[in-house]
Amino acid sequence: LPAFHTPGPAVDAWFSATLDLASTLDANEVEPKLLRAATRLLNADCASLWQMHDGSLICPIAVGDGAQRLLGRRSPGDELAHPLDGEDSVAIVSVSLTFEAVGALRVTRDSAAGGPYTVAERETLERLASAAEIAWRNARQVASNDRARDLALVMEMSREIASTLDLDRVMRSVVNLAMKALPFDRGAIALYERGTCDIRAVAGAETVDPDDPELQDLAARSAWAAGIG
Repeated sequence: LPAFHTPGPAVDAWFSATLDLASTLDANEVEPKLLRAATRLLNADCASLWQMHDGSLICPIAVGDGAQRLLGRRSPGDELAHPLDGEDSVAIVSVSLTFEAVGALRVTRDSAAGGPYTVAERETLERLASAAEIAWRNARQVASNDRARDLALVMEMSREIASTLDLDRVMRSVVNLAMKALPFDRGAIALYERGTCDIRAVAGAETVDPDDPELQDLAARSAWAAGIG
C-alpha cells in the first residue's frame, strides 16, 4: 500500500472501506458508500459525484457541507479541479460510473483546518474510485446473470475470508456459507497432511470435538478420498 508507510488505523480503515465497497452488489448502495468513505478517509468537508451529460458534468449526489449547493449543478470538466463557491482544497479523480458512464469523484475541505490534499490522499481517492468501479461492474453482472445468487454467495464468502486472519474462523465461515450454495447432509473442512485429515470445521457447529466417533470416521474417509485423488 504505497499510500501508507506503516501499518496502523489508517490502513485498517482504508482496507475496510475498499473491501466493503468492492463487495457491494446493490448498485444503489455504491454511490452513498463511496461518498461516505471518501469523506471519512480524507477528512473532507464535502464529497460529490459528477456524471457526464450533454457535454458537461452534472452532480446527481453529494454529501457533507455544501452538498445542497452542488446537487444538480452543471460544470465543464476542467472547472471541477479548482475550488468552486466558498471551497478551498480540492481533490478529484475520474471514475467509471454505473453502466460505464464516465464521471468524477470530488472531495473538498478547508485548508486551514486540514491542509491541502497530499499525494497519498489523492492515491487513496483513486483506490476508492477503483473499488467502486469493481462494485458497479459486479452489480451489472448480478442484474444480467441468472446465477446472480451464486455470485452474491461468492462475494459474501470472499468478504468473510478477507475480514480475518483467523484460519479456524475462515473455515467455519466457508463451510457454513456452502450450505447456501448446495444441499448436503453434512459438510466439513479438513486439513490434509501426510496421509491424515484433521477436521477443523463442521457446518452448523461452532466447535469441533476431535473425540467424536462420527468425526473420526469422517476424518478417516476424507483421508482415504484425498489419498486416492
